[in-house]
Amino acid sequence: MFKTLCVVVPNQDYLNQAGARIRYKRLAKYYEENNYLLCFSELNDCLRDDCDSHDVYLISKCYSSSAVVLAQKAKDAGKLIGVDLFDDYFSQANDSRFVRLRNWLSNLARICDFALSSTERMKSVAIKYFARDKVHVLNDPIDANEFLGFDKLLAQKHSHFLKTNTLDIVWFGMGDNPDFRVGLSDLLAFKEQLLFLNSQSFRVKITILTNLRALTPQMMQRLRSIGSSLSIELWTEEREKETLRKAFACFIPVNYQCFSSVKSLNRCVTAFTYGCQVIAPGFNLYSDLEQFYYRDIREFVLDLENKRLKYQANELEDFKSTLLNKADPAIEARNSSIFLNSLVETQASSSEGIELAQSNNTSTMDHERFKGFIFGLSIPIEQVALIQQSKYITIGSPFSVSKIKPSFRFDYDVQTGRFRFFVRPNFLSYFEEISFREIKTLGEESIGKATYIEVCMFDIESELCDMYGWVIKGFIRKLSDPSFLLHHYKDVIEVIDIVLKYFLNIDLYLLEESKLPWRQPNL
Repeated sequence: MFKTLCVVVPNQDYLNQAGARIRYKRLAKYYEENNYLLCFSELNDCLRDDCDSHDVYLISKCYSSSAVVLAQKAKDAGKLIGVDLFDDYFSQANDSRFVRLRNWLSNLARICDFALSSTERMKSVAIKYFARDKVHVLNDPIDANEFLGFDKLLAQKHSHFLKTNTLDIVWFGMGDNPDFRVGLSDLLAFKEQLLFLNSQSFRVKITILTNLRALTPQMMQRLRSIGSSLSIELWTEEREKETLRKAFACFIPVNYQCFSSVKSLNRCVTAFTYGCQVIAPGFNLYSDLEQFYYRDIREFVLDLENKRLKYQANELEDFKSTLLNKADPAIEARNSSIFLNSLVETQASSSEGIELAQSNNTSTMDHERFKGFIFGLSIPIEQVALIQQSKYITIGSPFSVSKIKPSFRFDYDVQTGRFRFFVRPNFLSYFEEISFREIKTLGEESIGKATYIEVCMFDIESELCDMYGWVIKGFIRKLSDPSFLLHHYKDVIEVIDIVLKYFLNIDLYLLEESKLPWRQPNL
């Protein structure tokens, strides 16, 4: 059985975001009740560590190359390693903007023992990369204690509406996304429903709580079209609580993009927690709670006039029962720990098999294979330093900057068009030791500020030229043409894969963070 689960996060600020607060911190006490410890650690701190402090490591929203290296490091330390998936950046196979993220998840799927997903829809994305039995749905848990005093709060809201004849409506959340038109764009897409309220007998006050980045001059101009009663405030956790306590209803439309359709119930449940009626037009994301919220604002207005709102005090027990069936924290903690313990047992059995094979002087392919990381077009220098400290084989590609000093480096001879292979002098003796072929060298050469020794590839050049010669020669002739470089990116990385596997039993992982539309190689 495992004892500690370490959630690996990009930084401490991430722990203050709603997703982390709701998902992990609510589970922590229920894990503790079952004698498990759930804790947090930053990605870079884990990379510097020896991965010996915890039994299970869970990567959460760490979309950098370093996460792939950490996964391998934890795996080699005999730990269970997994990734938690919230957002769908992976199913848009024809969208070149996300090739780096698809490569990131492909790398992790080759290393990780499991994946968690926040919804069943997200699981359907995850199983395109992981075996179905290695993916577990961990629903975002609710805190039933947050509904204490609900009756009084709901009564206060109704009393305030009748007394002031004013309907307070709030939209809250992240207002933008660098890659998708979501957030405030969703609000504007359904603004006709809000404008419908202007024809009613009551006054309307609309409040938007969102992040500063989303409030560009262009967005502010567009938001004016919602109405003169609009108030826009910057989101903070305390301001969200205060605003939702006063609001009569929340208007949270959902668009039909894959990115939006895999989201959890979090925002809807948060609104209900503060006694708000919920109006959520668009994609039926909250279908599990459909009897308690509105899909159209006209239906809401009709029920408001007839004093028969869907979400009322006498419905609270039914609502809590429905919600707990979906996201009881005790059940989520128990089911996820059962899932993880089953993987621990499988891992232990596998380790015993490897140890038995070694004691019988036999070996397994997995035990013999080395691990190598290829640096692509863009990877932060600070990440390179951390990766090189992890003692894995590092490979510089023709795309990577010259100031990094990897174990191996590949380049081109501009004069001859030959693909060239170099090794660092302090790595050569180890390379000769682990290679299953004789290593022939051609002499030293400086690349950037580092000295390398060229490895002779004459024995395999004819094979490489037959397969990739036109790519290599064409690439050299048009080295300054970015479109040509990107078009043959995949082929060049696959040449590196062929060369290294000619000499070594090695698993290779491409580390690439460029957002340019490169094609993903098959490694």
